[in-house]
Amino acid sequence: MSLQAEDTPKKRGPPKGTRIGGRQRGTKNKTTISRELDLAEATKKRDGLPRAKDELLGLIPSVKTVVEKFYGAAAKEDGSGIPGGDNFDAASWSRFKEWVQIFHRLCNDAADFQDPRLRAMAVVTDPKAVEGVRFVVEGAPVAEPSKAV
Repeated sequence: MSLQAEDTPKKRGPPKGTRIGGRQRGTKNKTTISRELDLAEATKKRDGLPRAKDELLGLIPSVKTVVEKFYGAAAKEDGSGIPGGDNFDAASWSRFKEWVQIFHRLCNDAADFQDPRLRAMAVVTDPKAVEGVRFVVEGAPVAEPSKAV
């Protein structure tokens, strides 16, 4: 035996690069599970009723079908009912226009759920920089700016 082998202490523990114990990769911790359960509970149907967003999105195909039917009735099969045509009927086009407006409002309302509008937000670090500036929040009464000290 050589002296060098006896003098070096034997390494303890797992080999380098291996991991022993702990949670397996991909296993969620308690906080993540709790957050996901809270989110699932918050998005559930309340009182057995579907959420307004789901109802709104469900209406779009139905209203679109009605709009198509009114267009077909107003334009006639041969195309003679279009404005300037031989069989133009202003009442039919008026009903078609009303349904198009309903469809348009419905799509606009649904768009707010699918793509919320982002608004700019000013961040001011120096209170003296906002002296004399009035802040207006949509839907809130206008308040006078506070005096900087």
